[in-house]
Amino acid sequence: SNRTDNPRTEIYVVNVDGLSGTFAVKIPSAPPARTAFTASALTISPTEVAVGETVTIGARVTNTGDISGSYTVTLKVNNVVVETKAVTVAGGASQTVTFTTARDVAGTYSVTVDGLSGSFTVKVPVVPPKPVNWGLICGIVAAVIILGLILWLLVFRRRTA
Repeated sequence: SNRTDNPRTEIYVVNVDGLSGTFAVKIPSAPPARTAFTASALTISPTEVAVGETVTIGARVTNTGDISGSYTVTLKVNNVVVETKAVTVAGGASQTVTFTTARDVAGTYSVTVDGLSGSFTVKVPVVPPKPVNWGLICGIVAAVIILGLILWLLVFRRRTA
């Protein structure tokens, strides 16, 4: 015979040759449902940009728990919080979170997203020198030579006249 007095304990009655007795079996309760989040797969693209250009930073957030839950992902640049994003991830699922940032000063910047770290470099763009306009320079030189010849002829003719 089987009867349940408590959802966590089952009581059994046993009869053997007119003798009876009982014993209880404790059923372990299910662990409570939980959420547990981890961040992985940090990406920084591109890792080198010009001043003012955008860098995209991403990380994969995984909920290793049983139930859906919310988690806040924090982006830090040079140990300063730049942005936070709240995401909801189902139990056992992953989601990629992306941030964008840009810097106006050249240098190397460290990036941290929930314990994951990397860096990107901002450079001042190199402006190529403008090509020399040889046509303009030759034209000016030719004009100066012609003007010099005209003046010389005018002065020389006056002296001979």
